[in-house]
Amino acid sequence: LRGAMAELVKARDDANTANVLKSHFLANMSHEIRTPLNGVLAMADVMAMDKLSDIQRERLSVIRESGAVLLGVLNDVLDLSKIEAGRLEVQDRPFDIAQLAQSIRETFAPQARAKGLAFEVAVAPEAQGLWRGDADRLRQILGNLISNALKFTLEGAVAVRFASAEDGSGLRIDVADTGIGISAEILPRLFDKFVQADSSTTRRFGGSGLGLAICRELATMMSGSIKVQSREGRGSTFTVLVALPREETLTDVHYIDDVDPITPQSPAEPPRLRILAADDNPTNQKVVAAVLAPLNAEVTLVDDGAACVEAWRNGDFDVVLMDIHMPVMDGVEAARSIRAAEHAEMRRRTPIIAVTANALAHQVEEYLSVGMDGHVAKPIEVSKLYDAIEGVVANTRISHAA
Repeated sequence: LRGAMAELVKARDDANTANVLKSHFLANMSHEIRTPLNGVLAMADVMAMDKLSDIQRERLSVIRESGAVLLGVLNDVLDLSKIEAGRLEVQDRPFDIAQLAQSIRETFAPQARAKGLAFEVAVAPEAQGLWRGDADRLRQILGNLISNALKFTLEGAVAVRFASAEDGSGLRIDVADTGIGISAEILPRLFDKFVQADSSTTRRFGGSGLGLAICRELATMMSGSIKVQSREGRGSTFTVLVALPREETLTDVHYIDDVDPITPQSPAEPPRLRILAADDNPTNQKVVAAVLAPLNAEVTLVDDGAACVEAWRNGDFDVVLMDIHMPVMDGVEAARSIRAAEHAEMRRRTPIIAVTANALAHQVEEYLSVGMDGHVAKPIEVSKLYDAIEGVVANTRISHAA
């Protein structure tokens, strides 16, 4: 008996070690894959601003869509790994359900129009107002469900409806489509990992088969559930129930993508932004320079955190874009050094934005805790970087004016 127990303990320890190694491997692979993806997707966004012929724009669209699919698969694999390791976090803060619905509408309506599908997003009267929970994770669940609905619906409509749960226990969200439906044989296994209807579905529509498994795990983490009703050839309805409380206060409301993007300046429009960007990867440096070019900004590029601090000491910048993993001195230590010097020398506060593939909530919180003002994930989305720059620069100018 003692020998059997020892074997069980060893098997458990070996499994834990394997899980740790897998997590490290996936984290490293994420960084290695995101760096070239940053070059592909961000440069494609920059090229989309150029004057292109119709055929060039069509070819560029293929690059952007293919890169986005690859990024989606990467994110799915990493999210599932985080869930299995117990490292995926769910936030608890107020959010406006109408604003979430509007964000969903703006994101997916163009895709529906492109396929000739009707797309409706509705919020029931009793569900209007503030709720408390993780709006970003809800949006991730809905993103998976709506993307699938649009993918598997060839004609007809996709409808999203927010309502209060019938028993008053939380929020109910239905995503219904008139698509190809799901066979009765596959329904019991639909939320398992790597499950799709059949191999022909994978070949025809693509996908990793992880999205619905992640949706189920996220719903469970929010004390909820996800169910489906479907008939082959007649469409599907997915129902998400999450035990979220209502929020009465208006303080600290979380809004999603609600900042208008800044518009690139013409050369005649003063003042020019002075931007210091720190990144040790040559491809990322080229991406940053290309992305910032339409803003007519004065951009200074450096290779590591120590060089960033030195350039900041000798210059006068409106904003610093800070990579995290750099030689000599990393981005966190560089931000600490800049904030300490500002305090000691009574210098003007320079906004710092973390630009990194690290996007876990605890990582972003660390960057903010050392004095950074914002975070933009790699691969860089041009509009989000512009929004972040505008936000911190506007806040700085307001505080200086006061």
